[in-house]
Amino acid sequence: METELIPPPVPTPESAQPTPVPESSKNHGWFWGLVVVLVLAAGYAGAAYFMDVWPFPLGDLISESPSPSPTVDPTAGWDTYHDDQYGFGLKFPGSWSEYQVEPITPALQGTTAVFQIWNHPLVSPSEERAYIEVLVFSLAQWGNELSLDQPHPIELGRDTQYVYAHPFRYDFLGLPGEEDIDSIYATFRLLP
Repeated sequence: METELIPPPVPTPESAQPTPVPESSKNHGWFWGLVVVLVLAAGYAGAAYFMDVWPFPLGDLISESPSPSPTVDPTAGWDTYHDDQYGFGLKFPGSWSEYQVEPITPALQGTTAVFQIWNHPLVSPSEERAYIEVLVFSLAQWGNELSLDQPHPIELGRDTQYVYAHPFRYDFLGLPGEEDIDSIYATFRLLP
């Protein structure tokens, strides 16, 4: 019996084409290159640090966190004013130790209440004094105020009923206590 030899298959033009590479696996060489570079850099930094040959001082970058120092309240010892009706409070420094609170009645148009708080009682009717104003708006009044085409009061705080603010600007005329106005507004708090 004679065995017939079968010739090997002849490649056809279709099988001679290279197998296409899926799009998802192309162009990932840069990623792996970056990973290798980062690993090498981390290895160098670690070796340099532990061999004590790191070229940069690390004391500023790596340090134990200092124990927290007690914070000092810059307003400790200041007088505190509370308005229970509208639920806010402010603190006043010693230079305002004799402040006077005067509600403006009726309130300015568009506000619920306005408080002028004056520094030092008048010694004579001609003496001017520094003062601050706290404007109290209902939420609806505040919305109306913001819709006006004019500079708006600066919001100090708000609760579910009111928005508290101070006038857009106040003039500095060199009066005693004016240097404390920003510090006083910064102490504004809503009462619990």
